[in-house]
Amino acid sequence: MGIALLVFSRFALAMPALILGDYPVGKAIFRSDELTERKWLVLAVLLLKSLVGGYIAGMLPSGSPGSSPRTFSLPSSFHGF
Repeated sequence: MGIALLVFSRFALAMPALILGDYPVGKAIFRSDELTERKWLVLAVLLLKSLVGGYIAGMLPSGSPGSSPRTFSLPSSFHGF
């Protein structure tokens, strides 16, 4: 599964190449492959960083009862709706 994620990550730059590079879809995929060619160590570190960051974010309390205010007020610009 780790190898599959690394192979998949080679195509992670296809969307930025499509939008920023103004490439058509097929060329954007090949451009992503070119940009990540022979950069397996960087891709592995980024994958590890994402996994560790996701684990840490998942362990943080997000829905504890005291974490959000019970009431809040809307700005005056919303009262007309």
